[in-house]
Amino acid sequence: MRFLVKGILLVGFIVSVIHADQLKIYQIDVNTGDAALIVSPTNQYILIDAGHILGNYGDTVLTFLRNLGITHLNHILTSHYHEDHIGGMARVIYGLSGANNNDSILGWCYDRGDTYTTATFLAYKAAVGLKRKTVTLGETLDLGGGAFMFCVARNGKVMNGDSVLPTSGENYRSLAWVLEYGLFRFFTAGDLVGYNISGERDVETKVAPVVRKVDVLKVSHHGSRNSSNPTFLDSLRPTAAIISQGTVPNNNGHPHQEALNRLAARNSYIYQMNDNPTGGLIPPGSGRILNTTAVVTVNQASYTVNGDEYILTGVQRDAACLEILSPLDTITEASIITPHARIKNLGNTTESFRVRFRIGDSYNRIQTISGLAPGDTMTVVFDTMWYAMRGNYLVTCSTEVYGDTSSLNDKQTGQLTVAFYDSEVQNILEPVSGVIYYYYDTITPTAIIKDNSEYSYPTSVKIFSQLRNNSQIIYQDSTERTSIPGTIDTVIFTPYQIASNDEGTYLCSVWVRRDNDLILNNNYQVSQFTILNPNHISEELSSLNDNNQTYRTVDIKLFNAAGRLLHTRTIYNQPARINYNSLNWINNLPPGIYFMHSIATPSENKLKPVKSTRKILILPH
Repeated sequence: MRFLVKGILLVGFIVSVIHADQLKIYQIDVNTGDAALIVSPTNQYILIDAGHILGNYGDTVLTFLRNLGITHLNHILTSHYHEDHIGGMARVIYGLSGANNNDSILGWCYDRGDTYTTATFLAYKAAVGLKRKTVTLGETLDLGGGAFMFCVARNGKVMNGDSVLPTSGENYRSLAWVLEYGLFRFFTAGDLVGYNISGERDVETKVAPVVRKVDVLKVSHHGSRNSSNPTFLDSLRPTAAIISQGTVPNNNGHPHQEALNRLAARNSYIYQMNDNPTGGLIPPGSGRILNTTAVVTVNQASYTVNGDEYILTGVQRDAACLEILSPLDTITEASIITPHARIKNLGNTTESFRVRFRIGDSYNRIQTISGLAPGDTMTVVFDTMWYAMRGNYLVTCSTEVYGDTSSLNDKQTGQLTVAFYDSEVQNILEPVSGVIYYYYDTITPTAIIKDNSEYSYPTSVKIFSQLRNNSQIIYQDSTERTSIPGTIDTVIFTPYQIASNDEGTYLCSVWVRRDNDLILNNNYQVSQFTILNPNHISEELSSLNDNNQTYRTVDIKLFNAAGRLLHTRTIYNQPARINYNSLNWINNLPPGIYFMHSIATPSENKLKPVKSTRKILILPH
């Protein structure tokens, strides 16, 4: 599948961190030579070739290894004996281990066997020493973590028993390896050729049916026109093709246009290591020039080549959001919410991906999930909390997986209402503050309750009432009712019949309780009233400054229950307390309810008159 995301180039030898469960292939930039490093998921290190002896490219490879912190190699794979492939090997081996060069190689240095007469080969042979081993066809190297590679061709012979007639050429003798990790397959074969020309033999056609489909091809012989023949490419069908080439120390005009055209015609995306004005041109849209090391990073479901991501053939990537767990429905304003949702890996490979959570336009966060196995479900709890503000919101949670094979199950949505809850006791209608009640009166506590909430449906509230003085509670009652936002309700409690011993000053308290009430200082109201025994009627007059004030005049008016004026009287030079029982005309009243209004004028002119109203109950004698 064509890459999904374009990345950035890696510059120089500063390379990315190697993560567990990843396979990495570094096609090291050694100009016209060839060198590659494989790092397995368990951090085994396999070096394939080491660059040209001219230009000291062995130092280039050694520096690259040291930058990765590598001090030993598990294996070395020598493709063949040309100096642009083995020229730097001695420098690498001696440079890694110091005095005892065998310490450089923990396992074996595999090559094609036989001998060669060049000085470069002899230096290579001496450096490798007893670690040199002739590879056998089909020999498999276990790289750990599920990665392995096996040899499919050597000296013109193929693993399936096929072969070519020997000649004096060296390129066709190259070792050919297939590297596998999960669904990922990589092919590398030194300078293997695909045409019978210049003393070489077409081994590519022979090896093609053994190799089959690969994801990444290290193009043989630096992109020469004598490599990558049509039969070979039709069998391997590489998604990405890496060409290791350059102009120093020898410019052979690589890559050749013929090889580039054959790759492009099969939709292989080309990664050319270095620019070469004398070489061929990558067909438009078919690749790019790196001018640096090529880095292949392989995960369970995908791989990248210098930042370009590809989905592995046969991988089904599908992560679904199953359910939004919170927030949903209706919550209270000022709630602090931690969004969370359930997700599931419906694909066939362990996934790492992003989960995005949105609450309207006020919350947009991403959480990264790592290592979710196929078929597994998990609850994603987002790190960032949300402070709920009143309003209506669309809540969405979605998975974001590159190459998702089914986008229909990625997202879940829900509706959220953030409500403002508030119930207020506006006023107490009965008993009214300052009113006097008498023995055998009935008090029916009554209050005005308002629902200030902003939400879309009724909820339940509880309203309480209590009558008490400093020493006792003489009455309490409660009621529960459905409250509708924006309404004002008159709540009438159970009546209370005043008892003969209830004389004194009392408080009437009315309060409301509801879940998630946001404003608590308006839930409570109090009125103060007095209960008198009619047989002990008296009035305490007062002024603003002095409770012992003498009043110049006290004007008294008596009304019946219908409001008819029955008596008037003025008392002069009256002290602060009046005993109305001493008023004979009050004692002679028939049973019933009366109201007495009084205005007391203080002796001192600077003080204001004191007004009061009394309710008087006259009982039968």
